[in-house]
Amino acid sequence: MACTEVVHPIGANNVTDMFPPYDWTVAGLNAMCERAWKVTPDVNYLQRRIDVQVERPGAYPPAKRTKAVAGRILFSWGTRDPWGTMVPSRGWADDVEIVEVPGGGHCSDLQTPGPEDTEGMRRARANISGILGRWLMEVRPVRHMKMQPFGNHSSAHPGQLHSFGAAHHTEATAER
Repeated sequence: MACTEVVHPIGANNVTDMFPPYDWTVAGLNAMCERAWKVTPDVNYLQRRIDVQVERPGAYPPAKRTKAVAGRILFSWGTRDPWGTMVPSRGWADDVEIVEVPGGGHCSDLQTPGPEDTEGMRRARANISGILGRWLMEVRPVRHMKMQPFGNHSSAHPGQLHSFGAAHHTEATAER
């Protein structure tokens, strides 16, 4: 993916990280991908594919406001996540949420909660749960409106499942 779709600008210095020094550049990535895979990375792929514009490049890029891109997207990132610098500092719509996980590593908020979780992790998970719960409640009425009656039954509750598979016992079937 790093050579075709998602360009990850990650270097290392062996001082603040455990990796051998590596000065990341687009030119260096291009050379490595050409040598290893005979492809050239498309640094604008994601921008072109989902059309999220940013106000400035670099770490924590603020996204420009737009209605052209889907919402109800949640970015969670830990302050110890090496990918965290690529999370936008602001979403492109009011329903694009960004949750910082203090002290969290890559995907640590997705792990099973445990007694070693910090208070910051617990707060972030509660925030994420609240956001997802709110979104579900917002779409629940829309989902009910779209439901259609099932089978040949009419009901005061459209979409109510009366039977599925083997016939179930009702007064109508008992009289037969």
